[in-house]
Amino acid sequence: MAGVGLLLLSPLFLLIALLVRITSGGQILHRENRVGRDAGIFQILEFRTTALDTERDGWALTIDDNEQVTWLGQILRKLNLDQMPQLWNVLRGDMSIVGPRPEIPSYVAMYTRQQLRVLTVRPGMADMASVRPRHQVLVPTRAVGGDEFYRREVLPERLLLNLEYIDRASLRLDLKLMAQSASSILRHNRAQVRQL
Repeated sequence: MAGVGLLLLSPLFLLIALLVRITSGGQILHRENRVGRDAGIFQILEFRTTALDTERDGWALTIDDNEQVTWLGQILRKLNLDQMPQLWNVLRGDMSIVGPRPEIPSYVAMYTRQQLRVLTVRPGMADMASVRPRHQVLVPTRAVGGDEFYRREVLPERLLLNLEYIDRASLRLDLKLMAQSASSILRHNRAQVRQL
């Protein structure tokens, strides 16, 4: 599925890559260390949406209308296109289509023994939290406590849902989550296109 997706989306990827290079220069992709299955470290791929001097691990906390995010980056994030290069991570075997979203090492270092169970499965592009609107929260920037808010409020809830996914894992559930994720992205994108 990842290979087919990459093939079908390649014209769009080339267009986005060209726009990123033209509008902000520098690297097209942002690579960030994440923790995968069995605590292995891999580099997750995303289209770069921030200025070059703001790239660092942990930038994946959603930043809305922030000066660090380029105008093109805001569009890519609103249309959920910035994470599409992760299909390459799926093709490489670092990730799967469905599974717990991978976190940065500093967050994983704070997991409890029970929470570490999420590392027994391959991380995914979509998880149970991503299809629930109440978990698609805009996290404030680090300057106003976004990192602490994410660690204290958002991450524990996501991990609970991820553990629930592990306990209920099945092909049927994966297909259901894929359908819900696709539907959620399409609805969100239609709304965002009307606003652009």
